[in-house]
Amino acid sequence: MKKSLVLLLLALSCQNEKQAPVVATIYPLTAIARAVAGDEIHVMGIVPPGANPHAYEPTPKDAAALSGARVVIYAGPLMEGWVTKTGTRAKLVDASAAGNMLVGDPHVWLDPERGKMIAAAIAAALCEAWPERKEVFQANLETFNARVDTFDAWFRSELTSVRDRRFVSVHPAWRYLAARYGLSELATLGAGEGAEVSPKILSETISLMKKEGVHAVFGEIGSASPYTRTLEDEAGAKVARLDPIGDPRDSTRDDYIDLLYYNGREIIKVLK
Repeated sequence: MKKSLVLLLLALSCQNEKQAPVVATIYPLTAIARAVAGDEIHVMGIVPPGANPHAYEPTPKDAAALSGARVVIYAGPLMEGWVTKTGTRAKLVDASAAGNMLVGDPHVWLDPERGKMIAAAIAAALCEAWPERKEVFQANLETFNARVDTFDAWFRSELTSVRDRRFVSVHPAWRYLAARYGLSELATLGAGEGAEVSPKILSETISLMKKEGVHAVFGEIGSASPYTRTLEDEAGAKVARLDPIGDPRDSTRDDYIDLLYYNGREIIKVLK
């Protein structure tokens, strides 16, 4: 990692003349920033689709982008401490500052209400950098908030018919959303970020699910992990293929609001 940081710092003098004025790291933050900026300001995303944001190592090109930006949006020091080590002088928007953080959990954007907080912080930074476009940014923020509120009303309505709101997670990314909507994480396998799940934990989770009569499992899209298959086979689990990040290549998950609906539908499907 030290070698990577040296390369990043060296790259600061090799900037592209066509720098993006706003740079975001992970895709959900990029999507929120684009919703607020609209067509007024170009927003560049750094972490590519399909990359593991927890394990991502920035490139010299990334460092140059951060150096040339006026506003940088990132997930916070817990997940992306490398951002501040590049020496960027841009206005930093720390998404993890959106409300109180749970210990060790950076996935704040998965709570729609915190998504609105992140959008408000981005709007404030954009208004500071480009005050002549303040009215546009504020109007875009209002539109964004209204769309989030529409999702919130829909999801709450769908949940009214759900009696058992308990679930088991494969990757512990859903605690902020769970807290917002009264869902209860019975257990987590702790998989993801390169972590392996021990046979002991898997066995204990299966026993707990059977004892408590819990069938909902929050897995991840594109992941046919042996863990979810085992839970399906041995505990009768119904697995939601959730997406904590989104994907610009998929029209069902290429927008922050669309991502909320995608995950919401998957969650309702396994809880009912």
